[in-house]
Amino acid sequence: MAKIKGICVNDECELCDQIQEAEKSDFVCSKCGKELVPSEGGNTNREKNKTLMYVIGATAVIAVAGGATYFLSAGSDTPITKLEIADYDPMVWVDTTDTLTVVPTPADAKATYIWSSSNEAVATVMDGVVKVVGEGETTITVKVKGNEEISATAKLYSEIYEEYEGPTVEEPEDKGKDEGTTKPVQKPVSNKIDLGFATYKGDLKNGKPEGNGTMTFKTRHVIPGSKGDIVAEPGEYAVGTWRNGEVNLVTLHQNNGNKPIITHK
Repeated sequence: MAKIKGICVNDECELCDQIQEAEKSDFVCSKCGKELVPSEGGNTNREKNKTLMYVIGATAVIAVAGGATYFLSAGSDTPITKLEIADYDPMVWVDTTDTLTVVPTPADAKATYIWSSSNEAVATVMDGVVKVVGEGETTITVKVKGNEEISATAKLYSEIYEEYEGPTVEEPEDKGKDEGTTKPVQKPVSNKIDLGFATYKGDLKNGKPEGNGTMTFKTRHVIPGSKGDIVAEPGEYAVGTWRNGEVNLVTLHQNNGNKPIITHK
């Protein structure tokens, strides 16, 4: 009876993967007695399977490597871990616009931001541009789209800007040739005064800060009329509204970079 070729697939056999010839009626390995797999002289089914596994394995490695490459490529847009709003003045005026700047951590992180205002009767916001429409307070919030737990806020206080011309004094005008009377002329009072402990530039009334202005401190001194008797250091300045020489609502620009809101006592 003709013999046919086969291969042992028993990994524990000494003749594993070797081609053997055996009778068709007793087609088993001569060493271990396990059934042989037919071979046609080229790659056996087992060899083909092994080759296929190598190919699949290589493809898997490429896929993993490709996945890693994609991940790293996607990672070039570093995920944001923290969000802040850059230095801003919390005191704003009605009918003005201001722009808030987002500072992400890491600095090169990219994201889409969602902006909102807690009181749109005071201010609206779109892409960081704040439009002040009314008096009051509002909190501007910015969040990372798709990761809303990462956010930052900016609290704003708004007032209507009021113009104060200040008092005027009358000075005599040179008499005309044909006139025997003196014509009064209006001379505006300077809008900058020295208070000793500070200089003030802005609106005045009866020689005192009244309206919108800036008080810059020359010595360590309590901000006039401030709630809690807030002390300003030399070089610090308060910007906002004043009433009868005392603070009404101002932002104190401190030397350490902080900008607390100061109100009247």
